[in-house]
Amino acid sequence: MILSKPPTYWSWLGLSLNPCITTDIIESFISQWQWFYLSTNPNLNVQFVRKYINKNWDWFNLSCNPCMTFNDVISNPGMPWNWRAFSMNPNVTTDIIEANQYIEWDYLGMNYNPNLTPEFKIKYAHKNPKWAIRSFEEMSGEALSVMTFNYKERKIAEIIATLCENWLFKPPNSVRVRLDIAFLGL
Repeated sequence: MILSKPPTYWSWLGLSLNPCITTDIIESFISQWQWFYLSTNPNLNVQFVRKYINKNWDWFNLSCNPCMTFNDVISNPGMPWNWRAFSMNPNVTTDIIEANQYIEWDYLGMNYNPNLTPEFKIKYAHKNPKWAIRSFEEMSGEALSVMTFNYKERKIAEIIATLCENWLFKPPNSVRVRLDIAFLGL
């Protein structure tokens, strides 16, 4: 359909945001696109981005775009990936994170990754206190007390105790959380 109308007919900004646009169509009208907005297109691949590396990409949206995989990012270290956004990418799993601890993951960005469980966030809460606070806020008081009891990690328990005492967050069952911390002998 795009090919049947002259280029002046189309709103290229609107087309750039259309998820049905393929890389073949993009290449047919290479000078027309709003590359910043194409960054969210699910049909992109790293080879296409590399081919047009000098275009005005939005590296934040490109990094969290599900079309980009862990292997794409690791195999192209010269590209200006946004690690906060890539940490949000749904292709980043707990297995990938744990197997690649040498990477400086953005733990605040990970808070928006749909694959991460509260248990995983508690396990790595020491990586970023702000990330820990947001993770604890997501959890109910009951889940928080169970997690505290299961992990029995002094640092995590101290963070929880500090949060409770300073009212940075208010779990619905703060008495239970305090009892679990006391049970740990802290």
